[in-house]
Amino acid sequence: MLQHNQIGKISSSRDAFGFSFKLWLFIFITILLPLDLIYRVGPLRIALPWYQIGIDFSSLVVFFALEALCIASVSMVASLLLHLVTHQGTPIIKAVNGTVGLFIFVIIFIDYFYRWIGKVTHNAILLNRNIKYYILYICIGIFLLIAIAYYKKIALCLYQNILKTAHYFYKINIGITLICLLVTISVVSGHFYNSPRATNQSYSVVNENHLANRPNIILITFDALCAKHTSLHSFERDTTPELAKFGRESYVFDNMYASCNWTLPSLVSLLTGKHPITHEIQNSFSMFNGVSQNENLPFILKEIGYGTAASVSNTYGVPWRIKLNGFDQVSSWMGGSELINNIMKLCYTSNITSGSWLLVLMYESLLYKLADRWLDSTGLLNYLWLRPEGMNVTPELSFEMAANFLKHTRQPFFLWVHILPPHAPYVPREGFIYTFLPQKIFNSINKFYREIDKIIISLTYQDSDQNQIDQLSLRYDEHILYGDHEMGKFLSWLKETGVYEKSIILVTADHGESFERNFWSHGGPYLYQNLIQVPLVIHLPGQTQGQRIAANVSHVDLAPTILDILGVKALSRMDGKSFKEAFHNPRFDTGTKFSMALYQMNFLPNFPSSSIAAIHGDYKLIKYLKFNKYEMYNLKRDPEERKNLAGQEPERFFPLKKGIDEFLAPKTPQ
Repeated sequence: MLQHNQIGKISSSRDAFGFSFKLWLFIFITILLPLDLIYRVGPLRIALPWYQIGIDFSSLVVFFALEALCIASVSMVASLLLHLVTHQGTPIIKAVNGTVGLFIFVIIFIDYFYRWIGKVTHNAILLNRNIKYYILYICIGIFLLIAIAYYKKIALCLYQNILKTAHYFYKINIGITLICLLVTISVVSGHFYNSPRATNQSYSVVNENHLANRPNIILITFDALCAKHTSLHSFERDTTPELAKFGRESYVFDNMYASCNWTLPSLVSLLTGKHPITHEIQNSFSMFNGVSQNENLPFILKEIGYGTAASVSNTYGVPWRIKLNGFDQVSSWMGGSELINNIMKLCYTSNITSGSWLLVLMYESLLYKLADRWLDSTGLLNYLWLRPEGMNVTPELSFEMAANFLKHTRQPFFLWVHILPPHAPYVPREGFIYTFLPQKIFNSINKFYREIDKIIISLTYQDSDQNQIDQLSLRYDEHILYGDHEMGKFLSWLKETGVYEKSIILVTADHGESFERNFWSHGGPYLYQNLIQVPLVIHLPGQTQGQRIAANVSHVDLAPTILDILGVKALSRMDGKSFKEAFHNPRFDTGTKFSMALYQMNFLPNFPSSSIAAIHGDYKLIKYLKFNKYEMYNLKRDPEERKNLAGQEPERFFPLKKGIDEFLAPKTPQ
């Protein structure tokens, strides 16, 4: 028989469990999830059908209910242990849970109140990250002062009101959780009876019997590499000596255009041969479904016998995040903790939830940003998974993972390596930092963002800050040099192993980077050359002489071109066209090329609208869709795009305008 005091301890611990579970269930399910759903229902609806939003919501309810259960279990154990020592375990646990719960409660409301003001008023000043922190620090200070002065009254209010409310909602939240659990179980059960359908197109190969003689394909992509900042394209600083060396024995395309001005849509276009308007992967929640999961280059190559792998250092580019099939192996990193990394991978690859909502909810939370801000210098970020996406994935690690794949794969193979440099933060390792900018600014991740916060508001800056932006661009150039060096080491290793001469090797980038026109970084509606013109170098097996090619080409053309070289029929639904003929005819006319930014831009107020650019020959026309505004430039005479010719050369303007109108017109399903 249990003694009376033992029964009391267990009963009290159960009381701590019930208290904690009710409190955190209330905070997560009654407060956090509804606020987040209401705030981002627009972008969610664009990316996902309603049923998928419902499934994701249900899975998040179950996830947060399990989190509340974990917190409550820890509280119960802590209460029992404290009882053994102080005989007052439960009151202490209740006080800790109540205080922390109230603090989180206040932060959630501050965070979403701040977001809504910025969204509704479209005031970019309100989006300044420092202002958000100042507001939060003031609120925390007031909260602590009041808590110290009125501790007893606050405690009484806490227990009598907030916790009473949490208790009132307990049965409702339990009901919601049970319903969502049933939905999740039903979806999981249905998943095992429904796998993605295969494509209905067969892949015709010129000679099936000589697969072993087919070349390997190695695709290397830099993140945010602007063509005009490379010495390959005669930049004033020697930022890409290795790429220039590679170009001397390869085909160098002087006019390669990204399909979009930010990572996710561009990389998807590169892998699928489809424009963003066609593949519809345009925001952080987007993913493929059904047949579309298989309509891509790696899947086709896998179908005809290629081994396929990807080594990706940017969260947005990870194939399983957008449910893009075709890779046998994917080496990627979603953060600092391998455990959380694997959990996130399970969410994405389950074909049950989109996974994106949970990731974005975490990345955008004020708690996450505060933890990232405060813990950066402690080293704990590497263990707590509080580091922003991909920042701890060095190019050395990306190429190391790629080399490891090559040591154990069958041939022929398709390998895609996406490295983070020169994407922000521009903090190259020792040996490259201070090469172009000797001043000790922007020289650590923590200092980089702290100093950026002083001059950047919602990716924009004032004319008076251009000098600092110019200094920032020098650090960017150093980051290019760092990535270029590591790529050169990888290419040398390929030569040493004999893989180089047996492979088609392509080097390009997802998009460029801006340090001008009062706009920093990438994304937004602008489609100027610094944002969409990227390098493209292609080396064919046995090639020893380089050649410059002036033809305009695009991301969407790469997949059809690779398949054409292999003698494989491309998918009819690919938008791009092969430019294989350009290898023999440098002025081969590849037609009009398009780049676009068609996603919602609520996070970038004060910008005109989404946009699309059409490039043909030396001319580029940009259309800002909402306002029907146009800009046209002669890229040969005016490479800096300063003189708008939209109203001056109608013989150039109207054909490009017609091309955009036809491109945007609804397509008849094939």
